[in-house]
Amino acid sequence: MKFKFKLLLLIVGLFVLPISTQSSAYAATVQTSQPAIYAKSAIAVDADTGQILYEKNAHQPLAIASISKLMTVYIVHQQIQKGQLAWNDRVKISPAVAKLSTESGLTNVPLKAGHAYKVRDLVKAALVVSANAAAIALGQKVSGSSQRFAKKMAQTAKQLGIKDAEFYNAAGLTNKLTGTLMLKKQLPMPKT
Repeated sequence: MKFKFKLLLLIVGLFVLPISTQSSAYAATVQTSQPAIYAKSAIAVDADTGQILYEKNAHQPLAIASISKLMTVYIVHQQIQKGQLAWNDRVKISPAVAKLSTESGLTNVPLKAGHAYKVRDLVKAALVVSANAAAIALGQKVSGSSQRFAKKMAQTAKQLGIKDAEFYNAAGLTNKLTGTLMLKKQLPMPKT
């Protein structure tokens, strides 16, 4: 009887041991492998704790087009709350912004020079389509020029506790991509 029991344990062990070893080896591989992130930089943060779960080139300065557009929409929303701008206000498109809106390689919606669009429609274009020219038109509406709006963005970032961002225009494009709308010189972050 003891022999049969030992034989049964041996047979079960031969089948179960490889399976348990494989699963623990697989679990160790899954826990230690890094995800394949093809972006230039990335960061994953636990929303509840603020713990950084993953980062790749997290401190390397890069163009932040989409984040810049979010800042632009945030400022537009602030202006609306203060009564300095309304959703139905019209924004007249300059020839330079119209030209930017048709540049290949940039996300945009085509805008016509001299035509006026509602703030609401330009905000939707900036958020949904990531339209660069729409964001720049909004910045010009708020501050009168791309340069003054870039300063307003930097001041707003500082108020929000963002100390290391640099803004050049409402869309977050590099100077090279903005053509005649480019910022002539780099703006320093405002002092607090």
